Amino acid sequence: MCFKKKPDVSLMTVTISDFNKVKNELLGFGIQCMMKDKFRTERSLYNVSFEDWNKLLPYLAVKPIAGNAFLPEVPNCDEIASECRIKASKFHLHVLEAWGETPYKSDGNPTGRHAFNMVRINKTHYMLYEPNTTMKEHGRLFNMGDNGYIPVGWRV
Repeated sequence: MCFKKKPDVSLMTVTISDFNKVKNELLGFGIQCMMKDKFRTERSLYNVSFEDWNKLLPYLAVKPIAGNAFLPEVPNCDEIASECRIKASKFHLHVLEAWGETPYKSDGNPTGRHAFNMVRINKTHYMLYEPNTTMKEHGRLFNMGDNGYIPVGWRV
């Protein structure tokens, strides 16, 4: 069995961002924090450059398990976004879980509500990531609004 060598995060330049600054920046885009301050433990968020995030994306991807007890045929996008966040934490970096509108409909529901991930690039730019390997948007970072993904909420 062949394993890819994981990128060495110690060779990457890590940007440290104040949680409240991130919260206010995203609120400026109309994206609400879905965490109450009294339950928040993070004071700082750790991110890397666009190039370094792209080196990490193969390790953040999530291949959905074929169903679960509640939805035997449909993978749960919330759980996939959470797993991506947890994988990033193993590199001591923060990937945000995001929820918003997408062009996808489930079971005829016209809302297109979906969970995905968001990363902060350097000090002021945010990009989205679809961690589900079965989705056509998977495998690359893209801007808010691209591919019909419009985040409206987030959490760490």
